[in-house]
Order: sequence, then structure tokens, then C-alpha cells
Amino acid sequence: MSGTRHAESFKFHMSLKGKLTLYYGIFMLLLSGTFCAALLWEIDDTLSDFMRQMLVDDVEKCVENIYVDNDEYYIDQKIFFLDDINVMIYDQDGNKIGGEYEGNFSLDFQDQEVRVVDDGEGHSWFLYDYMFHVSEGNNIWIRGVTSTSILGKTRTRMIYEALVLLAIGALTVYVGGYLIAAHTCRPLTQMNRIIKNIFRGKDLSKRVTLNVKQHDEIRDLADAFNEMAERLLQSFEKERRFASDVSHELRTPLSVILSETDWALSVGDRAEQERVLRIVRQKAERMSDLVNILLLISRMENEEVNVPMELLDFRKVMQMAAESVETKAAKRHIQIHTEGLGDDSVWLYGNEILLFQMVQNLLTNAICYGKDFGNIWISLWTETGEGHPEVCGAVRDDGIGIAPDNLQKVFDRFFRVDVVRNQDKDGYGLGLCMAYRICRRHSGELTVQSELDQGSEFVFRLPAQEVVS
Repeated sequence: MSGTRHAESFKFHMSLKGKLTLYYGIFMLLLSGTFCAALLWEIDDTLSDFMRQMLVDDVEKCVENIYVDNDEYYIDQKIFFLDDINVMIYDQDGNKIGGEYEGNFSLDFQDQEVRVVDDGEGHSWFLYDYMFHVSEGNNIWIRGVTSTSILGKTRTRMIYEALVLLAIGALTVYVGGYLIAAHTCRPLTQMNRIIKNIFRGKDLSKRVTLNVKQHDEIRDLADAFNEMAERLLQSFEKERRFASDVSHELRTPLSVILSETDWALSVGDRAEQERVLRIVRQKAERMSDLVNILLLISRMENEEVNVPMELLDFRKVMQMAAESVETKAAKRHIQIHTEGLGDDSVWLYGNEILLFQMVQNLLTNAICYGKDFGNIWISLWTETGEGHPEVCGAVRDDGIGIAPDNLQKVFDRFFRVDVVRNQDKDGYGLGLCMAYRICRRHSGELTVQSELDQGSEFVFRLPAQEVVS
């Protein structure tokens, strides 16, 4: 086991930009090497053809240095000093007139034909013969000879130059590839640094910034990361607010319980002790209700928890919810008006208890936010949204309304407007949050529109179920 850990410590770790540079460099090196090998393979034939043609051109140019006068000829000596070519002159009978060469061979003359010959000493030569006509019956032969070793020298020089260029190219490719990879991976490095800061709890507000014109997979990843970081930030802020609100809601009843029990223990009056016990029970029941509501909301947020569904008439659910809040509305002289809650059934699959709780919470919220001697309107209708039938409902009041800055917070746990908080001491600020979770659990949507001093309207949409009679 210790040997495994020791071996793990010596594992080579390479950064992503290093890997990209390495792979890119190896690929370019193999590609360039293959190209150079193919070029050298083809260059042999090209060089051979070039040497042959150069030999032919130089030998035939020698004719310009032979002068003829009255069947006599004169040879300019500079004919024998051509670069890399040995020139010999022979008479018609094959006797050498001039010129020297290193090879040791004797061959018949073949007019205007380039040959490769071996001198018997391990050397090969290019040989070219050209017959020059002086006069009738008087001809001379011009023979050009050059060593094939020039090909080898040229090939060696080209290989050396190719290797030098390949090395320079490889270095350039690696440096350029590293710079390109580093530039490409810069957002990844930035994301890595931000993630580490998030894990260390330093700053959740940092975001990855890219070139505005950049539209690629890295940009998509950066956008996804920024969205994730934003959601994490909102989630952490909600959790902090949640912890603060729970502490606030529990601190008051706990303080009352502690103070009342201390008082009950300090006095001997049985009637006073019974009064304290009733207060303690009331506060304990409030805390128990709070815990149960939080557990219910948690279940709504947990998709894995099974919620029994059945086919039900949602019109009846709306009617029962409206009837359940009539007494509470009457205490503030608020009238409840219904629309669309006639005899026609509206069917959907859902949990009757949860859907009743959702509508009741919306109505309770409308009463809480409503004005004395005000009104609440309950509506129910069906629509066909995006090809699918929907059950739509609305709860509207003419109460104090909600400020625009708070519209995004109304479905958060423990959110309550200060005015309402002061009016309703028994509320928890969880009613709308629960209604929203119940609606989402039924694959529905709950939205709100509101204006200050004009009232609020909550609209929900749920998938409808067609029933064939």
C-alpha cells in the first residue's frame, strides 16, 4: 500500500496547455518529417535528371570553343576547365586529343546518350558523348564525365538543411503552440482560480470574463460556469437568509418558553403554573407547525419523494379553498368574488390535499395583503398553451400591493413585507413559498403581478387532463 502511494507521488502531471502543445508539436513534427522524407525521396530522381541535363548542356556548349577553318579546327583550352565536369576530346579514330579525367574506363562512343558507368574502382560516373562534324569524313568526339558522388553530396547537404529547418520549425511550432494553447486555456485557468476561491469561501461574486467576439466551446463553458456561480451565490444567500429567518422565528417562542418556565418554577401558585404551561404548549405548537411546514416544503423540493396523484375535479378544490377562508375574510370585511367556479368540471392529475393548500395559501396571502372592506377575485378557466390544455387560475386582491424590488422575493422562504409582518404576528412567511413548490411539483407555473396600492394578482397554470365520458 505504501509502495502504491510512493509510486503515485512520482506520477508526471502535465497541464492542459502543456498537453495541447505536446500533441500539436508531435503532430506537426511527424507531418513535417513525412513531408521532408517524401521530398528527399523524390529529390533523388530530380537531382539525377538535373545532373544529366547539366552534363548535356555543358558538353554541347563546348562546341562554341571549337573553331573550324579550311577543314582544320582549333580548340580553346578553357573548354577543359568546367566546374565539376571533365571534358575530353577524341578524334574520329578514338584517339584522345586533350583533357584529363580521374576515372579508369574505356567505352565505345554513343552519340548524345547519357550513361552511368563504373570505372571498376567502386566509383560511378555520368558520361555523355557528342560528335562534332568538322568536314566531310572528319569528325571529333566531345566526351563529358562527372562523378555521381555529387548527388550524394547534394543529398547530404539537403538532408542537413532539412534537419536544421525541421529543428527551427519544431521550436517555432512548440513556442507558438504553447502561446496559442496558453491563450486558449486562459479562461480555464481563470475558472480554476475562481473555483478554488469559491471552495475557500473567499468570493462568490467573481465571474469569468472573455473576449466579446469569442464564440466557441470555451465561451459556452465559461457562460455555464458563470451561471452556476450565480446560482450558487443566490443559493448561499438564500441559505444564509433562511438560517437567519429560522433563528428569528424560533428565538421568540423559545425565549417565551424559557422565561415562562423560569417564572413557573419560582412561584408555587398552581393556577399560575397552569397558565404558564398553556403558554408553553402554544409556543411549542407554533414551533411544531413551523417544522412541519419546512418539512413539507423540503418534500416539495425533493423530486425523489413520491407524491400520490389522482384524477380530480379542480373546480371543487377551488370552491373548498374559498369556503375555508370566508371566516377570516369576514373579520376584515373583505368580499370574495368567484368566476368560472360553476358546475362544469375541470379535470387534472394531482394531490388534492396539496392543491387545496396551494389555493388556500394564495387566498390567505390575499387577505393578509388586502385592505379592510376590500375585495378578492378568484378565477378559473382553461387554455391551450403550446398545443397542451392547461388549467389556469388567478387570485387577485385590491390591497397594498408589492414593491417592484420585492417581486422576485415573494416566493422565497420567510419573506414578508414589513407592513404585513407587523400586522400578522402568526405568519411565518412560508405560504407563498409552499404554494410555489406545490405548483412546480405538479409541473405547473405560478407567477405574480403587482403594483403598490393597487393590489396583486397570482396566476397559476397546471396541466389539464381531458376526460372522455
